[in-house]
Amino acid sequence: GTSWGPQVSGTVNTLWSIFFPQTDVFGYCCGDGGVMLHTTDGVAWNPQTVPAVNLRGVHAALSGVTAYACGDAGTVLQTMNSGLTWNPIGPGSAETFTALQALPGAICYCLTNVGTMRRTFNDGTVWDSVVTGSTNNGFAFTSSTIAIVVDGSIRITSSSGSSFSNAPEHSTWTLRGAWFQGQVAYVVGDNGTILKTTSGGQ
Repeated sequence: GTSWGPQVSGTVNTLWSIFFPQTDVFGYCCGDGGVMLHTTDGVAWNPQTVPAVNLRGVHAALSGVTAYACGDAGTVLQTMNSGLTWNPIGPGSAETFTALQALPGAICYCLTNVGTMRRTFNDGTVWDSVVTGSTNNGFAFTSSTIAIVVDGSIRITSSSGSSFSNAPEHSTWTLRGAWFQGQVAYVVGDNGTILKTTSGGQ
C-alpha cells in the first residue's frame, strides 16, 4: 500500500469504473463526458471513441475482446473488437445505469439508480426489468442465475433476478459493493464494513 503511483490518463474528467478481466495489463476505464480508456500493458492508457455521455460502469469477458459499458440516458455499449468500435445496445430508456456485469452467453445485467435492474439474454436485442427491492448500490453475479444486490441490506436471487429474498447480515451500515464467486461473497460499505460468506449468502 506504500507503492501507489499515478499514471497518465490524458483526461481531467471523473473516472467511475475500471476493469481488468484477467491480469493487470489489459483493461478498460470509463468516466464522465464519454471517456473510455484502454490499456494493453497496464501503463499507457489510450482513448477510445464512444458517445459523449457519462459512463458509470465497464465490464469485460475473460479475453477482454468483448466488453460492455453503461451510464446515463439508458446507455449500454458493447465492443467485440477490444474497443476499436463501441456499439449501442441499450434498452432505449432514460435510466441512469450505475453498474453492469456481463456473463457468458450474451447475458448482461445493468443496475439503475432507482431500485431496478435491467437484463438481456441476447446482447441487447430484448431487455426486461427486474425489481430488486433495493436502491442498488452494488451487485455481483456468481453465475447466470445467482446474484447478490446490496444497499442497506443484502438481497439474493437464484432465479436470474425473477425474485429476490433478504439474506441474513450483520451490519447496520449502508452497503456499497459486492464480489461473488462460487459460494464465497464479500460485501463492503460505510464505516469500514466488510462482510464475508462462504455459504452463498444464505
